[in-house]
Amino acid sequence: MVTVRMPSGSGRRCDMLAACMFLVCVILSMFCCDAGAETVTLGPLSIYIDMSCVPDPYVVTRGEIEEMHESFNCTVYSTTIGHANDVILELHRLDREMNVSVERMIPFAEHLLPRGWSTEHGDFEVDGHEGVLINATDLYYPKMRLICFSPDGDDGWGCEIIVARSTVWGNRSIDLFRSIRVL
Repeated sequence: MVTVRMPSGSGRRCDMLAACMFLVCVILSMFCCDAGAETVTLGPLSIYIDMSCVPDPYVVTRGEIEEMHESFNCTVYSTTIGHANDVILELHRLDREMNVSVERMIPFAEHLLPRGWSTEHGDFEVDGHEGVLINATDLYYPKMRLICFSPDGDDGWGCEIIVARSTVWGNRSIDLFRSIRVL
């Protein structure tokens, strides 16, 4: 058996070294916590979103599309995140203001729902704006969640509606939606 004798005071030095290493790890982890955050451009808006829960956060921004929603001319800006389109973000920019109640916003998300899926919805706040959370389920597939909100509709009228769809597992979709900030 080999015995190693430490000079006096070296135990205190080891404790100090361990404390310094712990502090360095804490500081580095603070930088890593935001490593999955990204700013995504949707037409004239920039959206901050924490993509740390997306399995492969590969971002593809699509070109704008002109379409009609009821009697409104609408420009749609779209971005997909993840190779399997785990997250879809859309900005629907209307040519004039409309009442942005929950019932009026849901149709902007319907094209992202597969036919035949059951849905339920409830109030959901995103970045301080009233919105709606839609849970979509099917017997054979995992749950899909969507949100709709109007960043300029705090008075009940707006011309911008943001729709986000997530197929990320579990409650991580809720965490993802809560991280959204309009910059």
